[in-house]
Amino acid sequence: NYISEIITVPDKEILAKNLEDSIYKLFGVLEDFVSPLSDTYTIGYFHKALENTIRDIQKKFLDLKSLRWKINTHLSELDKFEKFKKYEIQMNHQVEATTTICDMLESFLKYSSCVNRFVPVDLRFKLSFTEIILEKIKDMENIFKNLIEYVFLVRDTNEISKEKLKKVVLLAKHYPEFDRTIDLIHQRSRLLSFLLKGVGEEELSNTYQHLSSQVKKMPVRSRLTEFITKNNLIEPYKEVLNKTKDIKEELTERVKKRQNLIMDDKSYLLLLTDLMKRFIRENEEGPDQNLPPLPNIENLMIITFRSFVKIIELKFDDSLRKENDEEFIYRNTSNIEDIFRKILKKELIQKKALPLEKNNKKFIKFLKDYIPK
Repeated sequence: NYISEIITVPDKEILAKNLEDSIYKLFGVLEDFVSPLSDTYTIGYFHKALENTIRDIQKKFLDLKSLRWKINTHLSELDKFEKFKKYEIQMNHQVEATTTICDMLESFLKYSSCVNRFVPVDLRFKLSFTEIILEKIKDMENIFKNLIEYVFLVRDTNEISKEKLKKVVLLAKHYPEFDRTIDLIHQRSRLLSFLLKGVGEEELSNTYQHLSSQVKKMPVRSRLTEFITKNNLIEPYKEVLNKTKDIKEELTERVKKRQNLIMDDKSYLLLLTDLMKRFIRENEEGPDQNLPPLPNIENLMIITFRSFVKIIELKFDDSLRKENDEEFIYRNTSNIEDIFRKILKKELIQKKALPLEKNNKKFIKFLKDYIPK
């Protein structure tokens, strides 16, 4: 049971951060596996990428029995790549690898939803899936178009009346590629569900997830019924069509708008710097009556803050034309977070603003409330 396991974790903030990092890493691998370049990848490339990713993630969750068991299960499944290679079994390496990543994402998203009951797990990522998603949606439309027009012999799903449904079922039973097509719809809709979740499209992701789960329940074509065909295939796809009418224009705009709200690493560090500046200023001029009061800190901490501010401002002085240094940002951000976690502990708990990280909306609001507008 995930919940009973999570309750025993002493530092749930670190657990949430590890989950966010792992899910982000999995989405990165998924993006690679469905990119245009992936058509050139060998079975060895997919196998190595999967094994390295799973083993890296595995190290972060050694103390969590349920999650560790899930990760080990996914790792053991990679043996199939060795068997395919050894016995020269024909298979679609990309599909198999993508399925494995989707299985892992499913496990981690379920676990993170349980952790989210205790501490926030922020899954808003700046991922560039938009073009891939639009391409996959188009592919899905083509699969259904072929099925509806050339197999079911109707122009669109709205034309399938009760009478025509009988004929549709009969035609499906006689179509030799029907089972393979349903399997393809299941795989593609599941993939789309995860890609959409990666860019924050929860509602549309759930729509494709519903289609995926419904078609997965369909029996072999010889056992098809009118009820199953309508409820597990036609109706779920109608819902997809309804949600993707103007998808090309709307998706790009929605994703762009959503990602503009996500703070980048440099902006986050500068926001932390602004709070340090307030501590320095109030040490010299006294408290600002228009802002929430700051805790009293020792002079040594003020000297530390002055050093941080000077180093950060020098680093980001445009006139010096220095490149943004990821390591510099990460190191200083971590150090400043550690300090604020200690000196602002009471205020952070009061405002329920933990954990300290740029993806925690409550903490960002806390910071903005504590610095001059």
